[in-house]
Amino acid sequence: MFGSCLEDINSAQDIDIAVSGVEPGKFFKYYGKISMAVEDEVDIVDLDDVRNHLHERILSKGKMLYEQGV
Repeated sequence: MFGSCLEDINSAQDIDIAVSGVEPGKFFKYYGKISMAVEDEVDIVDLDDVRNHLHERILSKGKMLYEQGV
């Protein structure tokens, strides 16, 4: 999770989530499940497809919610 929702959830306009290692065919399936599970608007980005500066910012300032295989 990253973005304004980590700073002040009450004033955030959406929830930003980054994922990695998701098969391209399953990305929108997961997007749909997450969107239906929460009431707020959700933006999901694939960490494997973002530019370096955004990738680094997400990793340094974001919060890990789940890591498979840990």
